[in-house]
Amino acid sequence: MRNSAFLAIAAVGALVGSSALAQGPVYSVNIVGFQKAPVSNGRIDFVATPFVAGTSSLDDVLGTQATDTDEVFIFNSATQAYKKYVFIPSGTEGAEPFWNHWVDADTFEIPTGLSVGPGSGFIFRNSSVATNNLTFVGDVVSATTKTVTIPSGLSILSYPFSTSIALNASTLSGQTGSAREGDNIFFFNPATQAYKKYEFVGDAGDPLLNYKWLDSDTFAPAETTGPNAILLNPGDSFFYRNPGTAITWTETKPY
Repeated sequence: MRNSAFLAIAAVGALVGSSALAQGPVYSVNIVGFQKAPVSNGRIDFVATPFVAGTSSLDDVLGTQATDTDEVFIFNSATQAYKKYVFIPSGTEGAEPFWNHWVDADTFEIPTGLSVGPGSGFIFRNSSVATNNLTFVGDVVSATTKTVTIPSGLSILSYPFSTSIALNASTLSGQTGSAREGDNIFFFNPATQAYKKYEFVGDAGDPLLNYKWLDSDTFAPAETTGPNAILLNPGDSFFYRNPGTAITWTETKPY
């Protein structure tokens, strides 16, 4: 996971300085932010935009930040299968109508009604010879609350606000939180290209463990502070496994 918050927040017509950020959030109309999410060459990573960009289509979110060999995989929670999309750069012979667009790899059509906005996520495969520093740009999420539906089975999710939060400080934890005993979260490590699993427990008979997300290997609760804190970071997404019926995950704006 990237241990980062958004790198900059700029209000239209004004720049918010670091001293102001240190004293607390500063807001204006149409606050625009950007977040970098580097994906190493030859690797995949689970990414997400923490901002609202247009209709949140792949074209709006990623734009032309790709080569003709890069791929995006979106997981369909209904079919429990991936759907692949590819980028068509300008100048691609015989593909003029699709230049600078992301298209369905099967139908070669520009997808309609596909949204990858805050709360969702996708896998980006960088097939180029250099790191691709993806940059997500858009309006900071301003809604007071955001609700994400977590369907039965696997789904790729992200924190729906434009900042980070500790997993065990989110409303996915706690006795009255959205998660249920037996739920799992899988964080992808881009360096090792492997998953790290966390599981939610109910009443474990220990106040230090009750209604928390635990490391599946050590059975220790996910830390909320310090260098080892497990965060839901902007720019990152994760797999959520829900073995039961659909869950409604509602978060309140923390800024």
